[in-house]
Amino acid sequence: MNNIKANIVTISDEITTHQHDYAQIIIPLQSKVFIQTDFGNFTIDSNSLGFIPPSCIHDFSSNAGEKSLVIDIPMSMIKKTDLHKFKASSKVLREQRLSLLIQLILTEIELHPNSPSLKYLYFYLYDKIIERSVFNSIEYIHQHYQEDLNLNKLAEMEHYNVNYYSEWFKKQVGVNPKDYIQKLRIDQAKELLASTKYSITEIASQVGYQHSSSFCRVFKMLEAVSPTEFRKHHQD
Repeated sequence: MNNIKANIVTISDEITTHQHDYAQIIIPLQSKVFIQTDFGNFTIDSNSLGFIPPSCIHDFSSNAGEKSLVIDIPMSMIKKTDLHKFKASSKVLREQRLSLLIQLILTEIELHPNSPSLKYLYFYLYDKIIERSVFNSIEYIHQHYQEDLNLNKLAEMEHYNVNYYSEWFKKQVGVNPKDYIQKLRIDQAKELLASTKYSITEIASQVGYQHSSSFCRVFKMLEAVSPTEFRKHHQD
């Protein structure tokens, strides 16, 4: 393969282990995708994407069987010096700038699928992915966002003091740890509101809020509507 290929595909719940001589970027559009590789297992969702290095034995599946953007990148485009950056995890967080870039790519695919500008967007996406890997504390946040997260513990994971950690964190993802955790919790709550019949109190508890009043206040601050209003407009 000599050129970048991008397809919006439906990932089934069937697991097929395989490998190929090109790299792959997997971007969930509707549901979580579960990935297993030689380097480890992880889940990607609306807050992350997966990078599969060339010749890496892997499989991926989705319980919902919904759509993902899959980008195949030929080996000729990948710098050998970059490959060592993808170690135990090939999961990359989608901070705001990365999400905007992905949305731009999706729009180009829909409106101008043969546009030469797509190639440059892919190059830029690749560069941004290389810049980022999942740091220990951020991975921990994604795995334990339902719990009472301690900033001191998160800072220790990166070997920083608390004050410097907050500055470092903002440089990595664009927001401070508190705002990042809030957004992650609310994003998870939105999925539950749209796809389940859990009560507001139950959802608040599941995403890390002890009191539904605090959950409703943060939700409305970030989404400009209450959880009840959001559910009314997004649930069948």
